[in-house]
Amino acid sequence: VFITGGTGFFGVWLLSLFQYFNQTHDVRVVVLSRNPAAFLMKFPKFKNCEWLVWVMGNVVNFNHEKISCDYIIHGATDTSSAAHKRHSDMLNTILAGTHNVLKLAIKNKVNKILLISSGAVYGPQESLLSGQDETDPRACNPLQVSSTYGESKRCMELLGAISHFENDLN
Repeated sequence: VFITGGTGFFGVWLLSLFQYFNQTHDVRVVVLSRNPAAFLMKFPKFKNCEWLVWVMGNVVNFNHEKISCDYIIHGATDTSSAAHKRHSDMLNTILAGTHNVLKLAIKNKVNKILLISSGAVYGPQESLLSGQDETDPRACNPLQVSSTYGESKRCMELLGAISHFENDLN
């Protein structure tokens, strides 16, 4: 399993799940990180895990020639407040990063890829809304700069659909 975003809030939970899972199964996990050492200082329970391999790099330009995988979980997105002030950088990171991950998926003929999106694709939520169906036509306003994150995630989903259509990527 190749994971991007494995050192973020969601990623830590994924790694914890794989750590538990590896008590009874043999699953190798490869995590892309810009700074694995900093992550391991903060979460030392992942040091010396034989099932865990680190690849140093950025989702936009990592070298995928050396990575072999059967499954991909793509969750890399900078969600910091600083990132939300650099709208064009955020858009580029999400789209170019997704494109790069999809290239890896196609190269490896992966069994499945999970693109982790966001509820932000639906735009502002009504306070009384208890859930949202995938077919809901609501969307963020593409003319507002504040919609950069949600629109980028919507485009990420579209890139996934295109890869499925053009390359039979699951």
